[in-house]
Amino acid sequence: MKLIAKYSLFFFCTMIFFNCNSGIEIKIPINKNVNELCDYYSWAKFYTEGELMFKDTSLTAYYTIPNNADSVEIYANGFGYAIIDTAFSLTSNCYSLDVNPISFSYFNAHIDVERDIKEKSLKIYTEDFEFYLLDSIYGWLNVYNTKAKYTPWDIGDRNKRFVYNCYAENYIFGDESSSGNKIAITLDSLLYIELDQYCDSEINLIEFPILKRLNKISFNLQEQAEVALNYNYHQRYIKQIDKDQLDSQIILDSLLFLSDYKSIKLVEVYSYKHPDAVIEKLASMITDTSYVGLTNSADLIIPDRLESGDLEFYGHGGIVLDDLFTISGRANHILSLITNSSLGQVRINSDLEYLEKLQCRWETYTRILQL
Repeated sequence: MKLIAKYSLFFFCTMIFFNCNSGIEIKIPINKNVNELCDYYSWAKFYTEGELMFKDTSLTAYYTIPNNADSVEIYANGFGYAIIDTAFSLTSNCYSLDVNPISFSYFNAHIDVERDIKEKSLKIYTEDFEFYLLDSIYGWLNVYNTKAKYTPWDIGDRNKRFVYNCYAENYIFGDESSSGNKIAITLDSLLYIELDQYCDSEINLIEFPILKRLNKISFNLQEQAEVALNYNYHQRYIKQIDKDQLDSQIILDSLLFLSDYKSIKLVEVYSYKHPDAVIEKLASMITDTSYVGLTNSADLIIPDRLESGDLEFYGHGGIVLDDLFTISGRANHILSLITNSSLGQVRINSDLEYLEKLQCRWETYTRILQL
């Protein structure tokens, strides 16, 4: 058999002399069905005289060879970034391809999960320090018989951790479709539990041991503003603010009534220049769910609005989770930017009870800044 390698990878083929009916078998180095694996990718392209005749993208470890195909290209791997790809001419009805060793860590992740489940030592790897911190304090993952393990993104085999998490989460949550939403609500509540407890109460920074350890929270408003104002792309907005002599009332009115995305950027940059003049007013807008709309947003990505059809997807762009189509979403977005802090998100159709809680968080936070 003639082997034409597209990449210099350790990849070899051997003949199958039994249980083969004109096909290509990709040998998985683990005793599992492909459908039991997390994020296993494979496909085969078949060619006749160099022209693509058929592409089989089914998730499988076995591909049937069309009668008139004379060459094939195989992609089979354990993780999306560890590509195993080869092309060869068809000189036999049956082939067997070993998975490239580069993907072994992926398959080992499945073995590790099953071992940890058996030993009751299951974990969820996280690169989010807050996720780990909350679990270490509250043990909220105990209900799933697991713990959070913090590992920075640039340490160890990140791909293996991803696959481990995928398999572990499938085991923990099973077919419970609401689990993701429940976890989001739990994390939101625990992250800002101190702000929620001291809402409308007298406060002292000493009483916030958790809040002060969160990467999502900043207490140096002036430093954040100075850093942001040095970004080159802010300069044209600064010039317009100075030229038109825009004050805080005019700026905030644009947030209330103008759909153009430029108006949101103007509020953002103005707020970096005059944070004390706008923070409390922005906080008061958090419960205002009035619809303003959004135009001229270029390739901005707001997942909820893409799903609703209100935004066009260009295949790339900056992601914003707050709903910039509404006043409450805009206010929360600006507050998060100018304070370099996240106290929650205003998603599409957020309920009033949550918005009232979020508003009180911002009001409590601004009082902390004044201590």
